[in-house]
Amino acid sequence: MNLNRSVQRPSKFWHRRNQPCILEVSLIHAMPGPPPLKSSSRTRNRGRAWGIAVANQLALPGLGTVMAGRKIGYVQLAFSVLGVLMTTSFLVWCVPNFGDWFPPPEDDSILMAHLEKWLPWLLIAGTGVLFFGIGWFMALFSSRSIIREQSVGERDK
Repeated sequence: MNLNRSVQRPSKFWHRRNQPCILEVSLIHAMPGPPPLKSSSRTRNRGRAWGIAVANQLALPGLGTVMAGRKIGYVQLAFSVLGVLMTTSFLVWCVPNFGDWFPPPEDDSILMAHLEKWLPWLLIAGTGVLFFGIGWFMALFSSRSIIREQSVGERDK
């Protein structure tokens, strides 16, 4: 159903150039938009900077830095995601093999065999925690820098 109709006026209504006048009739009226919010750009920028900091520190390190438009955020994301994947892979391997330690082995050769079996996975887990920590601290310094830039910009206004 076409709600916008073109209506041609009777032939006695002509333009100067012998062209018929066309009257547009619209049955749908556009709704007015919502009124603008009364928050200043300063408040919005401060809230955005703190939102980026929260995303960086509590959600996923590097995500807020990417949201702020900084390319170093991709490095932070890579460190944090790689750290989470490495630590998770250790936990997935650890659950079925946890029975190696209960009851504790009494023979030293069995204990050393278990340690040799677990050592690569413990190194993977430790490296994962280290990578995540590197990404988190990089994101911490980025968040601090973003908040400082916003507060300096506020003082300049």
